[in-house]
Formats: sequence, C-alpha cells, structure tokens
Amino acid sequence: NENSTLTTTKMRPVIGVWNATDALGSAPSIAYTPEAFNAFVSGVTTLPIQSSQDQQLRLAILDQRGDGRPDYNYQARIFYADSISPSTVPSKGAPITISGMGFRNGLAVTINGVPATITGLTANTITAVAPSLHRSAAATADVSVRDLATSATTTMTGALSYQAPQPELDLVSAPSGPIVAQVTASCPLVLKAVAADGTSPLPNTAVVLSSNSGQLRFEACGSKACSLSTDATGLLRTAITPLSPGPITFTAASSIGSVTSTLTAIPRIQTVTALDPQIYLAEGAVLTWTPQVSLADNGASTTGIPVRWTTLSGPLAFPAMQTLANDQSIAQTSATAGPFTSANYAIGSACAWTSICANVLINSVSDALLRLVVVSGSGQSISASQSYSPVVLRIMDPDGHPITGASVTVHQTLQPALPACPPQGRCPVAPVYQSTSGTFISGLDGTIAVSPLAQSGGAAKTHLAATAGSVGLLAVELNQNP
Repeated sequence: NENSTLTTTKMRPVIGVWNATDALGSAPSIAYTPEAFNAFVSGVTTLPIQSSQDQQLRLAILDQRGDGRPDYNYQARIFYADSISPSTVPSKGAPITISGMGFRNGLAVTINGVPATITGLTANTITAVAPSLHRSAAATADVSVRDLATSATTTMTGALSYQAPQPELDLVSAPSGPIVAQVTASCPLVLKAVAADGTSPLPNTAVVLSSNSGQLRFEACGSKACSLSTDATGLLRTAITPLSPGPITFTAASSIGSVTSTLTAIPRIQTVTALDPQIYLAEGAVLTWTPQVSLADNGASTTGIPVRWTTLSGPLAFPAMQTLANDQSIAQTSATAGPFTSANYAIGSACAWTSICANVLINSVSDALLRLVVVSGSGQSISASQSYSPVVLRIMDPDGHPITGASVTVHQTLQPALPACPPQGRCPVAPVYQSTSGTFISGLDGTIAVSPLAQSGGAAKTHLAATAGSVGLLAVELNQNP
C-alpha cells in the first residue's frame, strides 16, 4: 500500500522477492539478492515499498536457485500509515488521527520533520497533536511515523494541509476547577490578539466578553458583559467572579476570532461551630470559662473575621462583645454563667458574617442528679518505693453528661496494713496514720484529680471516700506493699 514499510522477522537466510500486482493480477517482480539480505542474519530487517496508487503486494520466498520455498516459516509485520483525519488543520496545528496498521508503543510522529505529540495509540490508529507550522501562505506537509525500535518508517507525502495563517485571539489563562460563587477567582482571564505571523501582538483589538445567562461578572468593567480592547502587548486581562453556582460558559468574541471556556462555580459555605456547644453546670454554681468557636469559609481566609457574642437568655454574660478569629480560625472570649435561680438554662450565641451563628447552651443540673464514677486510679497496689497515681473522678448526671462546677468532698484515711482476723477473738484494729478532708470543684469535663495519701515506707492502706450533691457517693481503697 502507499508509502508502506514491511518489517519481517527472519527465521533462516533467504532471498526475498516483492511482486506488485495490479488489478489484472500481474506486475513485474523486484528481486533482492542474498547480499541485500545480510541484515537478516541479525534477526530483523525492513523492506521499504513506495507506491502512488492502490495495489496488491505479494511477498515470495526463494532460495539461491530461484526456487520457491514454502517449507520455511516466517513472521512479518506490516507497518503502514494509510490516511489522516482531518486532512486540513489551522496554521497553529490541531489534533489529528492517523489510520494504518502495525502501530505499537515506541513510535514517533513528525510533520515536515517537526515532532507531533502523540496522545493515544492502538494497533490501527494514532491520535496526536499536529504542531504549529506558521508560514506566509497555505502549505502541505509530509506525515511520517517511525518505529524507534526497528527504525522502520512509513511516510504519507503531502497528506496534511495547513491553512494560510490568520490573525487570531488566543486564550492565555483562565480559571479552572471549582470556583466559589461570589468570590473573585484567583486566576485571571487573559487573552492575546496575535498577528498572522503567530508572534506579533495586535494592540487595540476590540473584544466582547459575555457568559451564559449572565452568571459571570468581569471585574475589568464590573459588569456581566464587557467590551474591552487589548493593550500595547496585545493582551487583555480581567478578573472574573462567578455569581451563582453551576457550570458557566464564557465567550470572548472579536473580529479575528472567538474563544470559549468553561468553569464550575460551587456554593460558598461559611460555618461557625461551637467547640463546647453544651455545658452542664451544677445547681447554684458559677462558671467562668473561655467559650470558643471555629470558623470555616471555602472562599476566603477566616483570620481576623469579627465574631459577635450575645446573651440570648438566662444568667450568662460576655464582658467582651466582639472578638476576632485567630490564624487557626478560632475566636474566643471570656464568659460567666450562673447561678441559676428560676431559669434552668442559659443560651448565648456567637455570630460571624452578620448572620451565621452558633449557640452555646448552659444547663442547670440539680444536686439530686449528681453521680460519681472513677475515671482512673482505682485498685492501685504499689511498693513502698513507688508513688500513687492521682485518682481521677468524674461527676455526671444520670444520662452521662459531665457536670462542671460541682462541689465534691473527698475524705482520706491512711492506715497500716494489718494481718487478717484470727479464727477466734477480736480482729486487730488499725490505727490511723493520717486523715484529710477537702473540697474539689469539677472542671468543664466534669473531672477532679485527687492525690492519695501514702506511707513513707512499710505496708499501708489508703481509704478514699467522695461525695457530691445529695446522693453521689464513691469509695476507693489503695494498697501500699512493704
């Protein structure tokens, strides 16, 4: 076939004859002598065929006497570029598809000697991007495909036509990916008007900017549609702001051509989240703490955003009515809640961006609902040379909510460890080495930490009893071994 190359893998030294057969079934034979087939000794060779018309090709295998040898096995690969689509491209190049056979990885495509970028490959097609060939007039180009492994080449002479170069409007840059609605995109829209030579700028070229349904604002004119002109360097630059979520197509039209591009606008999401949205405060207690809220904005930084703190109901006060978010998007203030008398709860709000708020709820908990649980430190048994770990208790309500501001009374006694009671008679009575009593106030997480009494050497036991509210009671025993 036209401009094809046949690559064969030799099994044994042979003489090759190509027969180009016309429609009547006959054509002269082209014989290759053994000397012409020295390359076969290395295992692979190519037989180039040139043709300007469609015809059948037939390969005959002969020995040195000219006799046909059907008893030899051969492997052959036809490497052939047949057609190209489209056959005409702009002077700046365009995607093309080459059809043929024998294609595989490791190919290179050139157009008039200029490399083309291959974008896809199958056994019968190559997709590539034809390079720019700026000339003063229309021209045709040869398209070559080369197998880099075997150096086999197939060329289509004058197969691709380039249009005469024209002035054009090029897209230099534009926003891409998700763009937050109502937020100006960080990447500007940049266009360039270029003369027919492909490089010279065209200043003062009028360009009309628009978008589908007016979903875009062009900041260079502050409007949904603009008529602007390129500067002395042929450039036109404007920031753009999507006005509503969804896919947006925008167009730049001029006398030398048009450019269309798309982007996707996503909703702007701003949130304020309280880090401790609910606090359970013991009845009659007063809590002074630092409430915090976290700010999030998918369209801009939250650093320095003002947050307004407001009491909505109950005994709650914010001395500082407004604070600013820090570089970690956290805003905080001081607050005081309680004591509760008639009200059972208090509500405060933290608002940013005027109307986006998070509430903080402080609930009053009756003393009759306080419960005590051990978080850690119970059942300790240590040697005389060791020290007890703190005993951590948590004050909770029946639903498991930690109670802050609860008053907890803790009694401790330290006694020697005595032997067990005898079978008969009285049990030994342990003297008291030391005893203490103290009051603790639970923190925001509802816990208190108690340091147990300990004996300096010798065996001892520490008895710890804690009470909270009207029914909360808990006892812990710790052992110190000699």
